[in-house]
Amino acid sequence: MIIMMKTQNQNNYNLNGILPFIISILGKDIPNEADPFITFCFNISILAIIVLICFTNSIGYFISICIIKKYSLESKYPKLKKLIKYYEKTSTFFILVELIIGYVILIVIIIFIFYRIIYNIILC
Repeated sequence: MIIMMKTQNQNNYNLNGILPFIISILGKDIPNEADPFITFCFNISILAIIVLICFTNSIGYFISICIIKKYSLESKYPKLKKLIKYYEKTSTFFILVELIIGYVILIVIIIFIFYRIIYNIILC
């Protein structure tokens, strides 16, 4: 999530979530003098981290739905039945969205890698 705060003559961006934390550990900027292969590897690693986060979130949603079903929380807590049903529906939607995002990024990674391989074969 990006929170934008406008100040005089400059934009400040505050990022929250796990992805900005991981990017800050890896280093935000790659020097312009860096080898193109290093830049390529950095970009691919960022995409792979996004895929990992997507699949981890999907697994977490799936496990929470399984726990709700296993312990039949709807019957144990009838006052929360409406909330539990809403959570199950939204979690199913989020699982689908996260899986679609993950697979699209994996396809992009594969295409970029094949493009890079073909590019290196043609130059050599």
